[in-house]
Amino acid sequence: MKKIVVFVLVGWLAFSCGSGSGDTEKQQAELVQQKPHGLELNNGKKWKVDEGMMLSYNLIVKDVHEFKPNGLGDYHQLSGKLYAHLKSLINSCTMTGVAHEELHKWLHPFIDDVKGLEDVKTEQEGKQLLDKIKHELVIFNAFFE
Repeated sequence: MKKIVVFVLVGWLAFSCGSGSGDTEKQQAELVQQKPHGLELNNGKKWKVDEGMMLSYNLIVKDVHEFKPNGLGDYHQLSGKLYAHLKSLINSCTMTGVAHEELHKWLHPFIDDVKGLEDVKTEQEGKQLLDKIKHELVIFNAFFE
């Protein structure tokens, strides 16, 4: 029985982790069709994000994927870390025009989710919001690079 449980867990982890980012081309294609937050591609291509912004974004991804909560306070701490990365991302923004507007369509809901982690009252609430944040990262990857 233990072998079956281990096999199922390993398979689930391999499937959920995908290529390391947790999202697949199929998921991204579906999101492009759904147009979450009203997002649009740049003539069928992802919007280019400058290197400085991507450094901050990659720190957000790293912290989210490495997060292993040991209690409610850990969600509050994660909120602070992610918010600091967001401030850095915003301060390094050089995007203009339509690209900038498209980024903001994604950014505003994401900021609200990150701030929401600070106010969660239960670990279950924190887990649900963290799952939503992970989904927002998949959305980002579907529309930006």
